[in-house]
Amino acid sequence: MIIDLPKGFSLYRSDINQPPEKWNKAFINPVYNYGGFVKNLAGNLFFFDNESAARKLGKTYAQGYHYITACNINIDDCRIIDFSECGSVYMMIRLLDELGIQIMTDDFKLYMESAPPHEATFKEFSIAYDNAKAGDIFSAAKVKFPGKTARDIDIFGQRLTDFNNGIIFKEMIDKLENPIHGYRWTEQDAADIYSYCIFSPSTVGEPRNAKELLSEINFDAENSTN
Repeated sequence: MIIDLPKGFSLYRSDINQPPEKWNKAFINPVYNYGGFVKNLAGNLFFFDNESAARKLGKTYAQGYHYITACNINIDDCRIIDFSECGSVYMMIRLLDELGIQIMTDDFKLYMESAPPHEATFKEFSIAYDNAKAGDIFSAAKVKFPGKTARDIDIFGQRLTDFNNGIIFKEMIDKLENPIHGYRWTEQDAADIYSYCIFSPSTVGEPRNAKELLSEINFDAENSTN
């Protein structure tokens, strides 16, 4: 379904490099640069709605520090696709299908190895998806991504916009009658913490950030409040 994020809604992220004074599509987190292949080729912005989640991600960075950045939705009627209630990839596909977004094509790559080239495509979901629609899509078998958790939805939320997929997906979004500014999905173990993909820098306000040394952060003491 589509939900509206209120103007002023808070979002957070963690970066190795300090974000610019104003968001732009040229800003790239080098963590997601795979041997010259840029994962976020479309220049989307990714956030959590929880500051602690952003800090925990930053804990995985190897250089010992990160930048925690906060910003706010700065437009009225920020419409995003809400995958948060989806229990499988097939439910996510159905939601997009109902919006007129057809992703089960050879244009969308699975990128099982995290970077191009990769021949497997979203078209591989077609038969299983049709079977799921004929039965109970809510209990359909989950797609298994090699080396990942059984919660396939966390990976699929990324794959929608990985590498060239992001450019194709945004082109499809732009053709819809009503504007859509991004999507959210469940990527964390906590059910009430969501990840957000925002398509345009103009949707969010200027970043407010601070450099933090990881050695000074007590992650165990972090609570999960917004």
